[in-house]
Amino acid sequence: MSSSAPRVAIVGAGPSGLLLARHLQMHSIPCVVYERESSRHVRSQGGSLDLHVESGQRALKDVGLFGQFEKLARKEGDHTRIMDRTGALLYEDPPGQDGSRPEIDRTELRDILLDSLEPNTIKWDHHFVSATPIPSSPGYVLTFTNQPPATVDILVGADGAWSRIRPLLTSVRPLYSSITFIELAISDQGILPQRNSRGTVKIYIGLRVPENWLEQHPLPAESSAAKEFLASLFPGWDPSVLELIHAADDDAPILSRKICALPPDHTWATELKGITLLGDAAHLMSPFAGEGVNLALLDASEVGAALVEALTPAALPLQDTLAAVDKGFRRYEHAMWNRAQVNGRKSAANLEIMFADDAPAGIVNFFNSFGPPPSLPPLLAPAIPLGSGE
Repeated sequence: MSSSAPRVAIVGAGPSGLLLARHLQMHSIPCVVYERESSRHVRSQGGSLDLHVESGQRALKDVGLFGQFEKLARKEGDHTRIMDRTGALLYEDPPGQDGSRPEIDRTELRDILLDSLEPNTIKWDHHFVSATPIPSSPGYVLTFTNQPPATVDILVGADGAWSRIRPLLTSVRPLYSSITFIELAISDQGILPQRNSRGTVKIYIGLRVPENWLEQHPLPAESSAAKEFLASLFPGWDPSVLELIHAADDDAPILSRKICALPPDHTWATELKGITLLGDAAHLMSPFAGEGVNLALLDASEVGAALVEALTPAALPLQDTLAAVDKGFRRYEHAMWNRAQVNGRKSAANLEIMFADDAPAGIVNFFNSFGPPPSLPPLLAPAIPLGSGE
């Protein structure tokens, strides 16, 4: 059998797919990343992320990009204030003095990763449809709606919540969590819920509603009417809290998404060779533990290490190389499943606390259980009004 270098494909140019590509290229292992978006600037990449020392930050250190992250990270981003519907301040935690969870905009993190890659690593405008195992030999044929097919030997699914590679490994699909998010934006403000760079603040409205609520209650097309409708979902809330909605930019899109998750104990077993998943494709969870992107980056680092170990020995027959790849993938998957189970359960539990009938009492009690936070002078900081819309 041929000993030519295996063809490595990564589907999805999110943070995890890009970090994996960076890891491989650091060790002179060629790879291709297929991405459906037409360019890096085609859309906003979302809000702010806090990266944790033991996972997200560790992964960036593994690929030599922690310095670039530090230049853009905001240590003040983890300053938390919790208010109730009357606007009363119930809890305040100043920025972490150890800088253990600094924040960075998702767009900035993606730019760091993209800029670290060799030219033409990303195949933009590739709308992935499916991967078909080749019956007579190892490998997969990738098909796209708008591009010619591609044949690869090793396939990594980093294609997110609704992964089209996941069905090759499992029939389990994400389930609706009972929570729907509405996202607004405010420009050039400094006191409000989630600080982002470039003078922008993101506002997230969380609603515990049926899965078809968005279809049954479409937002008005006109911005002011949409904001009035959203504010009306919170009767009895103090105007100072609802001002977060009314202050949103009229020309900024109002985005909505249903929060879904895979079962925390989800795993898979497969006889297919040279294939694995990472990030949301492997362990989608709700955002209420702040672990999603951190676990995804750690996944990418570990998959990268497994591939480097398998692909860097002296040239071997492809079959032997793929056997080594599979051994590394199985080792990664078992570690990944263990941490995903813990954090998936934590995310689900936090969701229930944050949207309980007595919210925000539960989350305040949770934070207070760690003891009083350090005392600092009053700061301009994000305010998090928690509770159920009625």
